[in-house]
Amino acid sequence: TLFNGAFFAGLDDVEHKPHSFYIDRYPVGREATVAWPTVDLKFKNDTEYGVLIQTIHQPSSIGGTGAVTVRMWGTKIWNIESITGARYNYTSPDTRYLSGEDCVPNSGYGGFSIDVTRVFRKVGESEIDHTEELNTVYTPSDTVICQ
Repeated sequence: TLFNGAFFAGLDDVEHKPHSFYIDRYPVGREATVAWPTVDLKFKNDTEYGVLIQTIHQPSSIGGTGAVTVRMWGTKIWNIESITGARYNYTSPDTRYLSGEDCVPNSGYGGFSIDVTRVFRKVGESEIDHTEELNTVYTPSDTVICQ
């Protein structure tokens, strides 16, 4: 995703909002949602060099899934390491009983919190320059039983 491209390029995270619910196709604690005009993804190139953003789209086949790849091209300043902590503060889903033709059953799943540390090392150096912490709280998804 674009967020991960900027994350691993070491660019400044100006604004991002994780999804409210955990979606397993994204790296846990390291993802962003966009819902214009209220929720946006913003990052800043705080280096003295330019950055080229390349996106590659692979369309889905019938019954399959597509893919989007994002690459950041520029002068590498940082080696970035991502450290994902253990999940904690587990929360259980509620059960809702609904009726009607528009009812969509859902098996539900619990919520949790997770911390991700972004570790910055200058290229060619092993010493940690600085770190940034991301904390994400995923809400549970309710179980829905259609009657």
